[in-house]
Amino acid sequence: MIFVKNSRFMFKTQVLADKLTHLTDARYFAARGVDILCFSIPEEQALDKALMSIHAILSWVEGPKIYLRPGFRSTEEIISLCNDLNPEAIIVPYLGEAIEKDLLNCKLVLDLIIESEDFVETGLELIYNANPDGIICEIRNKKDLYSSWLLSFLSSVPKEIVIFIKLSFAYVDPLSLLELPIQGIAIEGSLEEKLGLKSFDKIDSLLDELEI
Repeated sequence: MIFVKNSRFMFKTQVLADKLTHLTDARYFAARGVDILCFSIPEEQALDKALMSIHAILSWVEGPKIYLRPGFRSTEEIISLCNDLNPEAIIVPYLGEAIEKDLLNCKLVLDLIIESEDFVETGLELIYNANPDGIICEIRNKKDLYSSWLLSFLSSVPKEIVIFIKLSFAYVDPLSLLELPIQGIAIEGSLEEKLGLKSFDKIDSLLDELEI
């Protein structure tokens, strides 16, 4: 499959293509001109094989910034990965080992899963303790998306921290997300319909709506 469309900086907000592990997804999103490609390293994958795989994929794509999800790795392993791949940023889970930003040669992004209002106070505390450069707020419940408490939470995040919103459910009006105090939207690649076959129709529709 060949992706030919490439129009950089064409979206109304930053678009982060998240949790990529396959060349097909990476080439598609790079061709669509997204701002960021974020590669995941599966927990069961050895680091040397993960590095070989990501380097191979990067040889086929250019344009977007590169983020990395190292998973629940030790600080030493994360530093080694950052030194080898030189990503723009790493995304770390809030339940993972705390890491000092000064040890990194890249930016730090904190991944937050927000399932209810009960998480708000904890989320703000995590942000202030980690002092990240950005956060990804994954919203699990549709009813919470435009709640007053979520808006209050997002508005309470320090202005210098870049906020990406990510949804764990299908959503039909991506433009209304831009009414929230955020700087970007995070989306994942498509699932295989058959072995080696993927459809990007739904993602195409979403990205088309976000085009300027």
